[in-house]
Amino acid sequence: MKTQSHLLKRVAFPLAVFSGSLIPLFGEDGPDAPDLDGDGIPNIVDTDIDNDGLPNAVDPNVDGGIALTGPYKGKYIGDHLNNDNPAEDDIDGDDQRDDSLGEIDIDGDGLEDDDDFEKDIDGDGRDDDLPTELDIDGDGRNDDDDKEDDIDGDGFDDDDDENEHDIDGDGLSDDIDEDIDGDDRLNSGDLDDDTDGDGLSNDDPNEDNSDGDSLNDSEDSDDDNDGEYDDDDLDHHPEDDEEEVEVDLAAGPGANSESEGRVKIQNFGTGETEFEIDIKDVPAGDYDIVIDGVSRGILTAEGEGNEAEGEVEFETNPDDEDERLLDFEVFSLPIEIRRDGVVYFSGTIPTPPEGGGSQTGGDLINLGTAPPSIVGLSWVLDDDSPSDRLDFITETTGNEVDLPESTDIDAFTYAYNVANVTEASLVITFAPDRWDEYSLNFDNSSYIVTEYKDGVIDKRDAGILKTG
Repeated sequence: MKTQSHLLKRVAFPLAVFSGSLIPLFGEDGPDAPDLDGDGIPNIVDTDIDNDGLPNAVDPNVDGGIALTGPYKGKYIGDHLNNDNPAEDDIDGDDQRDDSLGEIDIDGDGLEDDDDFEKDIDGDGRDDDLPTELDIDGDGRNDDDDKEDDIDGDGFDDDDDENEHDIDGDGLSDDIDEDIDGDDRLNSGDLDDDTDGDGLSNDDPNEDNSDGDSLNDSEDSDDDNDGEYDDDDLDHHPEDDEEEVEVDLAAGPGANSESEGRVKIQNFGTGETEFEIDIKDVPAGDYDIVIDGVSRGILTAEGEGNEAEGEVEFETNPDDEDERLLDFEVFSLPIEIRRDGVVYFSGTIPTPPEGGGSQTGGDLINLGTAPPSIVGLSWVLDDDSPSDRLDFITETTGNEVDLPESTDIDAFTYAYNVANVTEASLVITFAPDRWDEYSLNFDNSSYIVTEYKDGVIDKRDAGILKTG
């Protein structure tokens, strides 16, 4: 981990120039250029710092050994800490700590730490991409340690999207690296919950670039770089601007008591949309998908008897042969699933909420008189518990939305009737055996509801109506 400010710019000199300028300038006794073996070549550019006959690139202890030549011939010079010893904090003895911003060649082998040809950054004899290499930069912090924020020791924070493009320093760009943080857990593996090794788990609310590549998650179609697109990835964690809404469709005349239909809409930060329809416990066969009166294809249900099921997915950018192109409007439009002209399911396709949710209601509805029609209105039912919002979309269909999350939505059909100047009745049907009956009083914005489940009274409740 580099301890200095990551905003500082590093200045690196070619080794040949650096060596040529330092030797005459500092010499053996130069105060700013340590020279362990006293050969007149500062450690920072000496290819064999301890003069033990082993070049730094293959020396298990770069700054410690028995000098074979020079003023200390036959003597042990330097430290007794091997390069991979956690207590070794300056592997090449150049007076720059391995985790300091100015240290750009940790093992002193002449290859800078971010060089594509540098395969053993800390000179411990283990290639950086080996399963046994757990501390790539040799700073004493394991690569998967929460406090290790510069895995390859190149001076760039692992969470620095602008400058750090090879987090583990293995020469592979994070955009294509199958193990971005070099912890020997593939991005696609179930065990790697911190793909880029920045100390933030992939599902942390503050993690906005899970794989540490050149794209923030909201712009990235594969957030964790596991080779599976987000819209198909079960491990995908939606961002604030990625919303998913499911709606149960109301059973129609063709459906039986066990039949179920559902639509799901998912918006991704990349601008892509996935629209999914599934039905189950229906007779096997082909069903027409009719959206806003227009046929949009066939959904095939397969199975035995009345227990067949089927599913179809539409996407704005299909990446699988089973996915169909979504090139038509779907938000807030009516949908019917028909077979041979008979409606099996119907409802309204939802519009995913923006910004992660909706309000829980505003002012009281003080209309004074019962409205002749409620199409286009939204009411929040306030009964001192988590609220629901009723959205009346057409003369006969609408959605019930759980607040405040707005991600649990039930489609319904309804019948609204004005009783007198200030009162009206409302029957909302979710399924043949589940419906709610409302008595509405617009003079005082109140309601009384009787809820039916399995065809019998389940409970009664009362509350006030608010604007949605």
